[in-house]
Amino acid sequence: MILGGWQLAGGHRPIEQAKAIEERFATAEEGITSFDCADIYTGVEEIIGGFRAEYANWHGTEALSRIRVHTKCVPDLDKLKRLTRQILRETIMHSAARLGVERLDLVQFHCGVTLAATGCKPRTGCASFSTRN
Repeated sequence: MILGGWQLAGGHRPIEQAKAIEERFATAEEGITSFDCADIYTGVEEIIGGFRAEYANWHGTEALSRIRVHTKCVPDLDKLKRLTRQILRETIMHSAARLGVERLDLVQFHCGVTLAATGCKPRTGCASFSTRN
């Protein structure tokens, strides 16, 4: 089971970051350890990053390693026609920074071009690719 995060995005309702982190913490304590977000869900990656830091403080890095975050990469519409590997890599690295991770568990790529058009090469299936090559 994955706990979604769209409802934490800025335009849906006022969000108290501390309460949102507390709710994710309680969810993980109940056994749901996968969380969904997206770079376009304003503020959600930061909330989940804050939750991850809090979880690591309480339970340590081994427990944190069981927390999974699935995010979506949605490049800006004005960049789609000139989307490059570098632009895509920067978008993904911004998500990683907001989440407080060096590597993302899963990135769902949402846009109107193919990966081949970006120069990115899939590693395993269509949901995983390297931005290094």
